[in-house]
Amino acid sequence: MKPLRIMPVLSLLILSCSRSFLPVEPQVAEDDDAAVYRLVLNALAADGRVAVVIPDSTENFTVELSDYLREHLPQLQEETLADYHLANRVKHPLRLPGNLAIKVYQADRRDIPPIFELKTKFPDAEAIVELSRAGFNADKTQALVYRSIFWGPLQFVGELVLLSKEKDWTIAATVIVQIS
Repeated sequence: MKPLRIMPVLSLLILSCSRSFLPVEPQVAEDDDAAVYRLVLNALAADGRVAVVIPDSTENFTVELSDYLREHLPQLQEETLADYHLANRVKHPLRLPGNLAIKVYQADRRDIPPIFELKTKFPDAEAIVELSRAGFNADKTQALVYRSIFWGPLQFVGELVLLSKEKDWTIAATVIVQIS
């Protein structure tokens, strides 16, 4: 007669029962960078854009606080602008959120063709969009992002997008700082 092997069976039974009592991982809120990028990109869909190409890294976008900006962005806090400059001193990989309202092709900067050849590589893309890193104030209730949109030869707009957060992020203002 073979000895009974209760221990492995009992251990397996205890382990399988205990799994149902493990704590559930809490839902992690989307980080502020992702939420800001989502809003800035989804605004393009609201403008009628369907698909865009975005480089996989940011550029060094600097902004001077001119009289024009003071007039058009009076709510811009100096600490937000200072953090924006700090975040955009050098190029950074650009991590975009998923589940956007617009189709995004993210590509290496070297693989993006000139705008007049864009449709040869990305047939449904309507523009090349570049984004800066976001700058935030200390309590993360204000953010600043630079967004440029190239949709044809000599068709370009560079904008500063100011966002604010009470419960959720919203676009407070968009100011054109470059145009062709």
